Amino acid sequence: MKITRNELVDIVKEAIEDGWFNEVTEEVLNDEIEMDHLIRAFVSELKKKRVVRGKKAKLKVVCPKGKKYVPARRQCVRVAGIEKYKKRRGAKKAAKKRKTKMSKILRKRKKSMKVRKSRGLK
Repeated sequence: MKITRNELVDIVKEAIEDGWFNEVTEEVLNDEIEMDHLIRAFVSELKKKRVVRGKKAKLKVVCPKGKKYVPARRQCVRVAGIEKYKKRRGAKKAAKKRKTKMSKILRKRKKSMKVRKSRGLK
């Protein structure tokens, strides 16, 4: 399904009313170049991916690099430096634990891939 530029502009304006873009003025909406940047940002923020969670297919929001999805604000926000640091430290700790449980992980992954393949996801 193809969407025309005018339909995309209408969708972006509706998203602005719903609170997806906080700092948008009428000047930005009327400026052609700024509107193109806004449309690109809107399209990049609304990427959704089908994933399997507990044997059920769900939609997951995928944000650009360096951002995370906040459900309360319904938008992707920048990840703070301290949060990046804590995640990096946690990832190292998790890697050590994962090493001992790898055979169990591989069995579960194989089972999950069968479910995804039967649903046509991969």
